[in-house]
Amino acid sequence: MIIYCFISHNSVVQKDYDRIKKMMEELNHMQYCVIYGGKRNIENDHVVHIDCDDTYAGLPDKINKTMKYFSSDKKIDYVFKTDRTCIVKKIFDNESIQNIDYAGRTLQFHNSTYHYWKCEKTSNWHNKPFNGKNIKYCSGIGYLLSKKSIGIISNDNLEYKNHIYEDYYVGQLLGKKNILPKHINCKQYFFDPEHADCF
Repeated sequence: MIIYCFISHNSVVQKDYDRIKKMMEELNHMQYCVIYGGKRNIENDHVVHIDCDDTYAGLPDKINKTMKYFSSDKKIDYVFKTDRTCIVKKIFDNESIQNIDYAGRTLQFHNSTYHYWKCEKTSNWHNKPFNGKNIKYCSGIGYLLSKKSIGIISNDNLEYKNHIYEDYYVGQLLGKKNILPKHINCKQYFFDPEHADCF
């Protein structure tokens, strides 16, 4: 089973759920969830509250704890993690994702200041550069993770604290286990109007 995981946040989770629910019903794929943190607001079969940092700087924490949540569900074979604004065009079929542990739109890391002005002033990352290694990873707009990759992320209790970019964090952590990103034709499967220039 593949579950579609939309990363939202407290202030917009109800609005996001209303849109995503309609979209996923039209696609006839009811294995999805909308994740948020902060103060517990709503919760149902498709909206999951995670006890995590709900801010922009808290995304690595949110992803780590979300994968801890998924790792206990034996029915899940894959998680497709995506942003709250994602428009799903087509559901991945099992045949196309067989033997894939980590896939999405691959990037080469080069920008250490993308997060400037996005973090709260109280954050350790407020206008502080991130000096990561020059690695390949999958864009956080949307990436696919196998059960194996979910397990690796969920077993991490330290590394996520050293990161500001959740997508880079995932790529670096999996790379240490020799799981490298595979490129997929994202335009075929999803689109994000908030990041239209990436498609």
